[in-house]
Amino acid sequence: MKTILSLVALLAATAGLRGQGGASADDSGPAPDALREWSVEETDALLSGLLAAYDDSWEALSRFRFSFVRYAPRGYDRSRSRFLLAGVDLADPATGAVRWGAMTALREARVSGSVSGGVLPGTFALGAEAGLGEFEADPAADVRGGRFGWMFAERRFRYGLRVGGSTGLMRGGWAVSAAVSRRWGHDARIRGVYSDDWTVYAAVAKRWGERHSLTASFVEAPSERGLRSATVAEAFSLTGDPLYNPAWGVQRGRTRSSRVSVDRCPLALLTWRFDPPDSPWRLTTTLAGAWGHSSLSSSDWYDASSPQPDYYRYLPGFLDNPEAAETVREAWTGGDPLVTQIDWEELYRANDLRGDSSAAYVVASDVSRRKSVQLVSSFAYDPSTWVSLTGGLRGMRAGRPAFAGSTICSARPI
Repeated sequence: MKTILSLVALLAATAGLRGQGGASADDSGPAPDALREWSVEETDALLSGLLAAYDDSWEALSRFRFSFVRYAPRGYDRSRSRFLLAGVDLADPATGAVRWGAMTALREARVSGSVSGGVLPGTFALGAEAGLGEFEADPAADVRGGRFGWMFAERRFRYGLRVGGSTGLMRGGWAVSAAVSRRWGHDARIRGVYSDDWTVYAAVAKRWGERHSLTASFVEAPSERGLRSATVAEAFSLTGDPLYNPAWGVQRGRTRSSRVSVDRCPLALLTWRFDPPDSPWRLTTTLAGAWGHSSLSSSDWYDASSPQPDYYRYLPGFLDNPEAAETVREAWTGGDPLVTQIDWEELYRANDLRGDSSAAYVVASDVSRRKSVQLVSSFAYDPSTWVSLTGGLRGMRAGRPAFAGSTICSARPI
């Protein structure tokens, strides 16, 4: 029986280390050793660590099968969840939406944290209906080592690269952790859709004795994505492509999208911790600042016909002349890019004909600029093993979002 339990534990440990979910054995548990028999207590300890890698079976299944933003846990929208980094709320103060780019950067950097479902108390805040996630940027607690990874995909991006490492606690009380990743490339199935997403994480910590530590951390996830545009059923039927995207065209031999999303919102934090080993008191204070901008572009026009290839007046179903309708239908079914996609060269020629006057066609971006400052201070008091008191203060100052429209397509050809 002991031999069987040893084999089961070894297989479970291997699956935990290789599984996509990232479950692994507790570092404090026994190291796998196939040359000796494990006791029942050791096997139970290892298996319990593996099975408790997620808060519940639904979290384990959903993290493995789906993207973490494509489902509503327990029926609640993701806007009803909260995610904190050293007590700092990762939600955008203007929209309330979670900064998923920053979340991705933390996961790529393997920042320690916990996610609890439901309204449960956490270290820095009470939980939310859709769950509470708390992350702690402390490079002194990270395991020393480095990692490198290369990815291939066919959805949203083609290639991916990730590099990271940590020094652990060094002499003098210093510790450094850093991680960088990039995903880029065109979608394998939808023309005009592409991604160029980065994540950057860096943290430097300094410890003074066993009581005080100061950590400076930086998180950013700059991204540029070409998006797909909605269209009508007739366009799908004419092209025979259920993934037809009208928001792109060929310019100088290269695919150019008119709908591009850009995000540049870095986050910087300074955290002081007071955690004496011989005291029931713990205190953590974090000052954080977030700034940057996001934008979404789209084609626009003035005193001219629509540049959109799927404009209803350009489709054969709108034309009364049967011969003209048949000609347009043949162009659509034949995949003529001058009809089915944006004709960038024609748009630039139309702008050039206007001379020094206002351009007929532009690619306009709706730009939102934001900045905010947060100050979070929390304490924990554990007078005994069965009593724990937590509390704190939270303050935020957010500048009024500034919205602007910027024209990035000049009246002259480029």
